[in-house]
Amino acid sequence: RRSRSRSGGDRRRSRSREDDRRRRRQSEREEREREERRKREKRLAKEREEYRRRQEKKRREREREEEKERERRRKERAKREKKEEEKRKKEALAQEEERRRRREEQGPTLTDILLENPGLSMQAALQKLAEVTARRAAEKAAQAGMSMLGLAGLGSLAVPGAGPNPANVLQNKALTKVGGRPTTPPAGPGAAGSAPLRCSTFGGKFACCYIICTFFSFFLST
Repeated sequence: RRSRSRSGGDRRRSRSREDDRRRRRQSEREEREREERRKREKRLAKEREEYRRRQEKKRREREREEEKERERRRKERAKREKKEEEKRKKEALAQEEERRRRREEQGPTLTDILLENPGLSMQAALQKLAEVTARRAAEKAAQAGMSMLGLAGLGSLAVPGAGPNPANVLQNKALTKVGGRPTTPPAGPGAAGSAPLRCSTFGGKFACCYIICTFFSFFLST
């Protein structure tokens, strides 16, 4: 009986030791798994942080490139607008110069008068255009009459024996157009010089009447 009881106690102790070893191995295995899990999570966190930093760096670089591109486009647009503005100014100056030259040659048009006087009515603009046109016509007629008088005066100052006077040559052309006769005799060995303008012929009378009427119309218009 003693031997049987001793063998039974040994079996219980051996089973208890086996259970202790099994529990110890289980706990060690669980501890290793927990350690591996911590290391894995730590590695993943580090990788996520590196990935986030790389993405942030790429985003900043992309924003810098976009800012550079926007700045380049802004400068190009400013340069293009400046060129267009200079072109518009040159065109405006050219148009203004053309209008000024045309006004000096032909007088102002109805458009010019309306542009210079924005609040002016169409009837008043037409009346002003008629007044300006009449005044310019009178001035031109007066200038033409003074030029003819000047030619006549130069012809009367011709020196005898000096040949035809250039002023009388122009005067002869003007008188020929209105039906008069040349006042300068042909130049030659016995030429006596140039004769002054005479009002005895029909052409001379017409020229004198034209000059007098032109002066009267100029004074009346002013």
